[in-house]
Formats: sequence, C-alpha cells, structure tokens
Amino acid sequence: MMDGKIEAEERVRRGSSIGRRISALVATAVLISVLLITAIFVFNDLTSDIASRKQGLEATGYVFASAIADHIGNGETQDVLKVLRSINRIPEITYAAVLDSNGKVVAALGGAIILDGQPLKTDLGLLDALSLGAFPVAVDIIKSGGRIGQVLLITDISALRVQLAETIITSVIVALFASLAGF
Repeated sequence: MMDGKIEAEERVRRGSSIGRRISALVATAVLISVLLITAIFVFNDLTSDIASRKQGLEATGYVFASAIADHIGNGETQDVLKVLRSINRIPEITYAAVLDSNGKVVAALGGAIILDGQPLKTDLGLLDALSLGAFPVAVDIIKSGGRIGQVLLITDISALRVQLAETIITSVIVALFASLAGF
C-alpha cells in the first residue's frame, strides 16, 4: 500500500514538472513571437521613415539647386551663399554645401564632422544612417541641360535612434509581461 502511495506522489511530481516545462515553452514562444513581430514592424517603420525624410530632403535640395543654378553658372559666390543661408530655417538640416562641377566647395553652412577619411557616401543603408545619426543627400545643379554643380545636404536623424531605443525597451518589457502571463 505504501509503495502505491509513493508511486502516485512520484507521478504527480513528474506531471507538475512536465507542466512547468510546457509553461516555460509557451512563455518562451510568446516572448520570441512578440519580439520578432515587433522587430519586423520597427524595421518597416524605420525604413519608410528614412525613405520619406530622404525624399523630402531631395525635394528641398532640388529647390535650392534651382535657385542657385544661375548664380553658380555666373560664378556669383556671394549670391550662392545668400540663397544657401535660407537653409538655416530648416532645423533638421545640419550642413549644406554647394559644390562646383569639379567637386570644389563654393559655399557651405553648418557643421559636419567626418572622421573616417572616406568620401561622403549619399547612399547609406539603414544601419549606417542610424549609427551616424545623420544621412546626406546630394542633388545635381542643372543649367541649360548640363550638370554645373551639386547641392549637398546633411540632416540629423539622431532622434530616430532615441525613438528606436525606446521602442525596443518597451517591446522587451511588454514581451516579458506577455510571456510571464503564461505561467
């Protein structure tokens, strides 16, 4: 009789161990699922946000390129600088430069620090842009059907990094709560 009671207790103990294992498996699956779904949505949101900002910056660059084209063509550096000064009214733009057809800076405003010694790339990927906290856009200055220079604009996206960090932290906390609810 005593052996039967011990066997029954052993079965109950093993059953609760299996139940804990299943609960842990479900909690882990919920945690991984929530984190993966969040990562996908965050990636899509960041990609579209950066693409939207890039399009807006390119449009701004084309407006300034159009306003500067005659001045560059005529070699009127002071007038180029006057037009370029109006970029100060756009707070996201941290640096703006006008380059001639040889790539020489004609006029520049703002501050840009490039430490790697490499030429500035305007086709940055998502991770490169986030790590820099900025991304550049260059548009051609066209006059009489020919390229006579370039407008280079650099915009600050460091706020996106803060937003990304907050989203990741919030998602991890929510995922942990969701997975603990399974216990």
